[in-house]
Amino acid sequence: MNEEKNILASRINQMRKELDLTQEELALKLGLKGKSSIANYESGKITPSDEIKLKMCELFMLRAMKVI
Repeated sequence: MNEEKNILASRINQMRKELDLTQEELALKLGLKGKSSIANYESGKITPSDEIKLKMCELFMLRAMKVI
């Protein structure tokens, strides 16, 4: 996993936990089918689409540059 993916994966995990959300709850808030997508984002196996990144920014109330 490259460093950029590792940073993003770590931030997603950290922000989810700060909001006290399970992977499944976050997935539902982002309009995803299940927690497997969140688990894959947090492990760095896959990178969220730009659309999902923007939804995360809105949910986590952050500027896009902090998530990207």
